[in-house]
Amino acid sequence: MILGGVDAARFQAPLLYVPVVKRKYWEVELRGMTVGGGNAGRRPKQGASDSPLDLQAQTAIIDTGTTLILMNEGDADTVNAAVGASRDGSSGKLYSITCDTSSLPAVTLHLGDYAFSLPPEAYVVPGRDGSCSTGFSVSSMPTQWIVGNTFLRYYYSVYDASSHRVGFGKSI
Repeated sequence: MILGGVDAARFQAPLLYVPVVKRKYWEVELRGMTVGGGNAGRRPKQGASDSPLDLQAQTAIIDTGTTLILMNEGDADTVNAAVGASRDGSSGKLYSITCDTSSLPAVTLHLGDYAFSLPPEAYVVPGRDGSCSTGFSVSSMPTQWIVGNTFLRYYYSVYDASSHRVGFGKSI
């Protein structure tokens, strides 16, 4: 962790800055999620030919203290179905998925004006018993996602308090 600076050796340039929309948290605009070649977001980028899945969330809180990407139950069901996962009956909040990442699609989060892609290795979480779950889970927040380390392991993040923005660069 660097306080008051940026370690350029930790990411591939450029840093892409997304404005903070609510200053209480590091909360940015969530425009949706693309799964594989299909759009799983509320508002697809212009020119997208796929019909968007209906997501309720409008913002995402970027949180280094959260492990998964947390979302309301409807969004979690939608996103997990799009990657081929099914709800884990034992917890009710986790979703089971194959551990074979070669058969799974990449996902792309659309934050502000930018798209940030995650390979299946980023969102498939191995369990102790040899099973796997996704990094997309249920929270009680109706219109915000909490984007944690499932995403932040793959993207170096910079929290610019003076300019009210969060920067992301592909981690190396």
